[in-house]
Amino acid sequence: MSVGKNFSITERIGFHWEAQFANLFDVQNYATPNMNLSSAFGKSARCRTSTGGPRTIQMTLRLYF
Repeated sequence: MSVGKNFSITERIGFHWEAQFANLFDVQNYATPNMNLSSAFGKSARCRTSTGGPRTIQMTLRLYF
């Protein structure tokens, strides 16, 4: 999710502010369930780290002239 706003200082100069949010609602993305019949069948003991990492926020400010 991202939010941005353009601001004009003069006719030719302005800047753009933007905030980008990753995993904004802090949803856990579980890994594939265990398919081994002998131990904990169907349970997921860990979370995916590649796509469902921690909540992060990145802000940028760009000056246009």
